[in-house]
Amino acid sequence: MARFITNMRKKLKKSKQSEKRWRFDLPMSYNVLLEEISEGVMLTDDRTTEILYANSAALKLLGLKGANLHKVKLFELVHPEDKQEVKKYYEILKKKKKLTTERRIKGKDGKYIVVERKARILPNGKVISTLRDVSRDKEAERRKNLFMSMVSHELNTPVTSMSLYLEILQSKLEGADNAENAYHEEVVRLVKLARGKVSKQVMLINDLLDMTKIGFGKFGLKKEMFDFDELVKKNVDQANSIFKSRHVFKLEGKVKSPVFGDPDRMEQVLVNLFSNAIKYSPLAEQVVVTVSGKGGKVMVKVKDFGIGIEKKEQRKIFTRFFRSSGEREKTFPGLGIGLYLSREIVRAHKGKLTLESAPGQGSTFTVTLPVKGE
Repeated sequence: MARFITNMRKKLKKSKQSEKRWRFDLPMSYNVLLEEISEGVMLTDDRTTEILYANSAALKLLGLKGANLHKVKLFELVHPEDKQEVKKYYEILKKKKKLTTERRIKGKDGKYIVVERKARILPNGKVISTLRDVSRDKEAERRKNLFMSMVSHELNTPVTSMSLYLEILQSKLEGADNAENAYHEEVVRLVKLARGKVSKQVMLINDLLDMTKIGFGKFGLKKEMFDFDELVKKNVDQANSIFKSRHVFKLEGKVKSPVFGDPDRMEQVLVNLFSNAIKYSPLAEQVVVTVSGKGGKVMVKVKDFGIGIEKKEQRKIFTRFFRSSGEREKTFPGLGIGLYLSREIVRAHKGKLTLESAPGQGSTFTVTLPVKGE
């Protein structure tokens, strides 16, 4: 106990000196607490980014010395390639008052590290932040994306070939002389089923490839002006043709306005949303697709009448590989990639993908896009 009291006195004395040196006006007990935190904590001037205070963890993270803090500006430590983006972050921070971002910052030994910064603007205009080194997490993520990209590419070639061979086989069987033979009809039926399964595998592999492209920042769009009403109608008609024995897709509304974007990618979003609507409403008879437009934006809503989604799950639904923990949801197949990809595609169009849902009352996914893609 005596040793604990002695140590606390030393820390209080040290923090008092630090308070004077760093011009950080807080009770000494708070300073002691900040010195014990494993995350870096920093106070900066909102205009100049001058560092006014940094706890021991922050000093260690950035390789700084407390005595020289008044000469250091946080923005000067940012990697040159990230500075423009950081300026944009600050404009957002001024509006939202708090923000979590990532940037490369010069750390100890002059090496750049990836830092997650959670910043908040205080009433006095100063910015208080917590800093965490996520370099290892980012490297692990990069390696995982690289591995998945390699695996997906290796799988893509043979599976695509299988799909082509099955298509040729089906064509030859259907054109054969003994097409009326019962055995022959059964073979054709099995080939069709095999083609369907292979098509699903091709879609899954393509989703994995798209996901790795996003991870490497190589996910591009081929934008052009396209008829939004026609795109939605085409996919609704296709869904009705494919799933007519299970669901009816009802289309409502029109926007009568062309949209600047990537029609193939937007079709990918619609297919994902339609597939989800069918998957999670097995007992329902219809899916309602509503198109509307207002204020230079177009919207398409996909409403199902299925099992719905728990509120606690809704924030995670767009994260990759997310699978609901509910017992009912575990019975539905999938890797949890489709909604993640859909959100990223919509984001790349400067749009939003949102969800409204309640258990037992179905789900409504809404895609909102700017008409001009701005």
